[in-house]
Amino acid sequence: MKGFRRVFQSLHSANFKYYFWGQLVSLLGSWMQQVALVTLVYGLRESAFDLGLIAFCSQIPILLLGLAGGSVADHFVPLNVMRFCQGLALLQSVALAVIALYGWESLNVLVFMALTLGCIQAIEIPSRHAVVASLVSKSMIPNAVALNSGIFNMARFAGPAIAGVLVVLIGEAWLFFLNALSFLFVLLALSRIQVAQLFIGGHQKKSGVTQGVSFVWHHQSIRLVFLMLIAAGVVGAAAIVLLPVVVDEVFHGGSELFGGMLACAGAGSLLAAFRLAYHAEDSGFERRIGLMAMLLGVWVMMLAWSDWLWLSCLLIMATGFTVSTLVGSANTYVQLTVPDAFRGRAMALFSMVYIGCAPVGNLFAGMVSESVGVMVALFIWGLGALLLSLLYWLLRWRMIV
Repeated sequence: MKGFRRVFQSLHSANFKYYFWGQLVSLLGSWMQQVALVTLVYGLRESAFDLGLIAFCSQIPILLLGLAGGSVADHFVPLNVMRFCQGLALLQSVALAVIALYGWESLNVLVFMALTLGCIQAIEIPSRHAVVASLVSKSMIPNAVALNSGIFNMARFAGPAIAGVLVVLIGEAWLFFLNALSFLFVLLALSRIQVAQLFIGGHQKKSGVTQGVSFVWHHQSIRLVFLMLIAAGVVGAAAIVLLPVVVDEVFHGGSELFGGMLACAGAGSLLAAFRLAYHAEDSGFERRIGLMAMLLGVWVMMLAWSDWLWLSCLLIMATGFTVSTLVGSANTYVQLTVPDAFRGRAMALFSMVYIGCAPVGNLFAGMVSESVGVMVALFIWGLGALLLSLLYWLLRWRMIV
């Protein structure tokens, strides 16, 4: 019981408690909407290209507008920005529900809706990160960030599972309506947060986007942490995107085995989040980040040569644990290191580096896999992560001495 209280100690803050439960419901709804959108798009022409196009349109605004979102978070009250964006996302869900309900869906319409949601998220994500850090005392930031990661991973795997059942029973349109209701819940939760207790900037933040980038670039420790985020984004994404090929070519399995291995990755990610929440220190992040990057390379290289199913499942779970520990530790380190005036822009860069590396890693992983085979491609990616981690340790040692 004592350990349970330690994991959830940030919930003693009333502000964070409202945020936590609101985000959990909202994230479940968002993942359910994503499944509904995928089934709606695929039902138009049964085209894999259409699915890729929708995914691209959902992510590209985050890459293009992320820094602008960080600047907005630093020049306005992040909680108010978050409320505004959640309201816009609610309207977007209602619009999707009406479109699906009346049969007005077409590829062009759904592409536009995906771009719209991507733009909303590009502005909202940096403010969400900034809000988390302002809801608790500085000593509680590691625990709060870890719990925030935990609810994301929980929703990431529970949401699609729930949606898979509901989309058959009630259809896509009503899933969009359910997501809209989830935004009502989170808006209600956010309205209970006491704004007077939060960091209110705006009037004292006169620097722009370039100053935020300059601060991160000239802070050597943060720059090294971002280098490891590249390793996590590229290698972690490549391991997941190549997993269906591994399942097919190595283990001759189908969608059930693929789903089971994804569940292993999810279990590892969730375990990492709760471990970080339990061990909520405010130091040692730089060493942990370097170690996790090194282990990530080792696990993926071992996965490349494993033809034992039980071992591969353990390695996938270890990969999920390692990536989540690396990203969660990097998130906490940046939150604790940057001044309040640059937090929004720093977290915008954080999201852009991590999210932006995923599609790049996926693209090149597919190309290399087509040329030399999936197992060789995984080995190359794992070796790349290992070499990047060694570079990290070398640069960090030179910085210390």
